[in-house]
Amino acid sequence: MNTSLHKECLPDSTGHFGPYGGRYVPETLMTALQELESAYRAAQEDPEYRRELDWYLRHYAGRPTGLYYAENLSRELNGAKVYLKREDLLHTGAHKINNAIGQVLLARRLGKKRIIAETGAGQHGVATATVCAKFGLECVIYMGAVDMERQALNVFRMRLCGAEVRPVTSGQKTLKDAVNEAMRDWVTNVRTTHYVLGSALGSHPFPMMVRDYHKIIGQEVRKQILEAEGRLPDELAACVGGGSNAIGLFYDFLDEPNVRLVGIEAGGHGIVRGGHAARFSGGRMGVLQGCKTYILQDGDGQIELTHSISAGLDYAAIGPEHAFYRDRGRIEYAYATDEDVLAAFRVLCRTEGILPALESTHAIAYALKRAPEMRKDQILVVNLSGRGDKDVQQIEKNVGRSGAGRETRMKSMTGFGKAAGQFEGCGFAIELNSVNRRNLETSFSLPRDWQFLERPFAENIRKHIKRGKIHVSLRLDSAQSQSPVLSWDAVALNKSLESLQAQALAAGAAWQPDASLLLQLAMLHRCDGSQTDTEALERMVMPVFEQAVQSLESMRCTEGNALATDLLQRVQAIENACAQIAVLSADLVELQRQALMQRLRTAGIELNLDDERLLKELAFFADKSDIAEELTRLQSHIEQIKGVIDSQEELQGRKLEFILQEIHREVNTIGSKSVRVEVTRLVIDCKNEIERIREQVQNIE
Repeated sequence: MNTSLHKECLPDSTGHFGPYGGRYVPETLMTALQELESAYRAAQEDPEYRRELDWYLRHYAGRPTGLYYAENLSRELNGAKVYLKREDLLHTGAHKINNAIGQVLLARRLGKKRIIAETGAGQHGVATATVCAKFGLECVIYMGAVDMERQALNVFRMRLCGAEVRPVTSGQKTLKDAVNEAMRDWVTNVRTTHYVLGSALGSHPFPMMVRDYHKIIGQEVRKQILEAEGRLPDELAACVGGGSNAIGLFYDFLDEPNVRLVGIEAGGHGIVRGGHAARFSGGRMGVLQGCKTYILQDGDGQIELTHSISAGLDYAAIGPEHAFYRDRGRIEYAYATDEDVLAAFRVLCRTEGILPALESTHAIAYALKRAPEMRKDQILVVNLSGRGDKDVQQIEKNVGRSGAGRETRMKSMTGFGKAAGQFEGCGFAIELNSVNRRNLETSFSLPRDWQFLERPFAENIRKHIKRGKIHVSLRLDSAQSQSPVLSWDAVALNKSLESLQAQALAAGAAWQPDASLLLQLAMLHRCDGSQTDTEALERMVMPVFEQAVQSLESMRCTEGNALATDLLQRVQAIENACAQIAVLSADLVELQRQALMQRLRTAGIELNLDDERLLKELAFFADKSDIAEELTRLQSHIEQIKGVIDSQEELQGRKLEFILQEIHREVNTIGSKSVRVEVTRLVIDCKNEIERIREQVQNIE
């Protein structure tokens, strides 16, 4: 498709990219947006502004950034050559500084001395705070309370630069809610304040401006890859939240049909409602925060909850230019789950010694799957939009969810392990079967002369596995041994064999013993007086037994992994339902008040009754329907149960059951106070998930 006809003239004069984009804002902001557009277009034509911007990008931000050939990663993937565009090496640690410098310089031209911004992962907030510190401007950053907790390092960095970081406690307490608060601030203070929007979304001219400030990324890649390889890459990949780094990388290649462009969204827990932020895998066209684009929304147009391990990608909408090119088939979109991202983070750290931001790691996760599918002479360029210093605590907290690190605490699951070996020509197999029990209990099925192995076997099990019933079976597999350890009384063996054959004949069954059974029978008839070399036998058997223990341990870890992941997903479903209840809760008191007033009118009671009496009755009903306190306690219990599942200890069913009782109590209280069908439905959803969790918890111990 020939997109060159459209690239340079988009957006149109009304700020649209086809059907997407535009200005959907209150009248109070229309003048400010028009003023901003005029100032931006004038600045773009002003050589002095361009020189100033270029100077700060080079000498303050650190452009151009390198295009790095990830040789070790490419070798391990055994496919395409993977190059990383190192935006993580910029000042403040991400591409966001490009846009922050451009917009703050523009704000100075407008005479605005107060800057506000929203931030999710904190990188845009840090970049804005940094540039404001450089130019001596007042800076206020809005950030969701949840994001502030998981990006505490960036919060500290913003405050060090003199910015005021205002926590947002409404809604889901993440990026969307931070944008809401920033917009409210701008409406109130539009004459003195410039809003430095951080991504390629929002009302016109922001998508255009942010794209233009970041398209230097793709311009540099074009020049650098031609110098390195003498040709253009076969494919470009970048993570996509709002889409600033991705459109910056892609823009210079839009009219290169042989270069594939792929944006990677946040797949979260998978494409389940409320569990991801992949707009193109579950969204549809709508309007959010001043812009028409693809949005995650329900059938009634209500914005759905989102989730991503990355604070910068859990946004319900995508930039309008991305939606336009996706419809035209020029840019493709995929998604990476949290599990994919955690695995990819470890791979890049291990192979290249580079810590990528969790946002950028979504694109790395895509590269791990895509590069092996490509030929070795092909080139894949991945935009490493930010560095991962800010995410190390989040990764440490979540690493158990991807399997790594959980081995030390998930050993109380069911499973079995087996291993085989030989001792002086005698083959043997060791099997261990495990069942969950509150206390360790070990039982053995060993040949009579090998029962001395019970003690070292039991010690080895206790060293590796804390709880559960373990049954150990040692089975002899061969009749080839001539060693003293296995010498038999042939007469006794024949008598046993004849007896079994007679019983089979009497039952009318054809029966032929195998070697393994004959050897097990023979252990009952050791009568030649030979002595077993116990020390030699133990030295030979224990390594095999340890293999069986490790096999059992691995399976129990796998079982535990699956259980913990499923539990966390169910807890997340409860949390999502509670967040929706919180949104609806503001109406409950008013509904109760209206119901009371209707009752008074139906009873013929005039509203000029004694005010004190009426207010007391209203207050009583309002208190009954106020569920804020229950929601607060419920969220606390949800965090507790997530903490237990994520802890470095083995899962304890009794502890989980106690917290579940508290969660159930709060959910019941909310249900009893609800006067809305929607809340009742969400409460029922919560109860269903609680019961499923209880069923799983009962099997832990």
